[in-house]
Amino acid sequence: MEHIPKEKKRAKNRRACPLPGDESQLPVHYSAGEPRLEIIGDLPIYVPYDSCDVWANPSLFQLDETGLPTGVAGCPPDYFSADGQLWGNPLYDWERMRQTDYAWWKERIAAAARLFDVIRIDHFRGLESYWAIPYGDKTARGGKWVKGPGHDFVRAMQERFPDLRLIAEDLGFLTDDVIRLQKDSGWPGMKVLEFAFDSREPSNYLPHRYIRNCICYSGTHDNETLAQWLAQTSETARAYAAEYLGLTEQEGYAWGILRSGLASVADTFIAQLQDYLGLGAEARMNTPGTVGDFNWTWRMDADADLAALAPQIVPRAGISENLPPFGSSAQCCIKAFTAADAPRWSSRRRNRPWPACRRSCRWNRRAGSSRLPRHRAIRRAPGPPHRA
Repeated sequence: MEHIPKEKKRAKNRRACPLPGDESQLPVHYSAGEPRLEIIGDLPIYVPYDSCDVWANPSLFQLDETGLPTGVAGCPPDYFSADGQLWGNPLYDWERMRQTDYAWWKERIAAAARLFDVIRIDHFRGLESYWAIPYGDKTARGGKWVKGPGHDFVRAMQERFPDLRLIAEDLGFLTDDVIRLQKDSGWPGMKVLEFAFDSREPSNYLPHRYIRNCICYSGTHDNETLAQWLAQTSETARAYAAEYLGLTEQEGYAWGILRSGLASVADTFIAQLQDYLGLGAEARMNTPGTVGDFNWTWRMDADADLAALAPQIVPRAGISENLPPFGSSAQCCIKAFTAADAPRWSSRRRNRPWPACRRSCRWNRRAGSSRLPRHRAIRRAPGPPHRA
């Protein structure tokens, strides 16, 4: 056997393992008309205090003369947390950002666009108003709402990236101003089915309230799996969901929720692979506000029978005319996936014949360009745990 010096082995390994900034290793190229797999990249609205971004650009953040934050990010107290959420990220100096024409943000989004096909802007409501907490506070109770850049920021990004597809993560406490900002941006917002059946108040997450330009989720990476939610939610919420969605034991409650998402008027439906596989609490991706070895560690078993999912998904998508023109989205996705590279999955689909869809939906007009085929299967990139 040929002896390879350690130095050459290290060099070979470095060449084989692309760095995060080496986007040449990431894009997947397809022939015209071929089913596509795409990556949705999450863009957190804030960066850590000990990040290179803050170190290299201190004037863009709310820091004092010693370099310490004057205020940090979080969320106010609510029904779920009496103390609110104290994230601790330094806040942006939005006035300074505006004076630079948001150059730092444009560079950040441009870098993400080289890596991902679609970008989801986390905590979109923080662009309208953000919760500012005095630095040093132990809880988020002492914070206050402060106006963000709003429409000025959105206009600047749209002028710089006219063809970029973005998703506005507009979950949480939404005021009329936040709703107006999301609507005016044209970026699709998010609708989570697990949030729809809280009996305490009318919900905008009920499917009959959807508009076409939105993304419907069974649950996000921060939610319980459907099986876990059905087991742990209140009897009132479970009964409400069963009555509203027509859930039956024969079909299976989780499959009934997935059917309802596929049949909604939302332009796109996304479900975690855990929900299609019927997995419970052991497969939850992340529990917000916690730090531990469990978050972001789930991986699909190598012996998971993905081929068995197609007969379940195809009829549910087909009955509401949501299959793509070249055949089953489920079959296309399943053929392209292996246990090694597919820990999370979702299906991209259409709701109407192409001409009508193209006229009425900004998202699909972009998807209908020659550069972006109409139909996709969307996946998140596999990788190590990266946040709590």
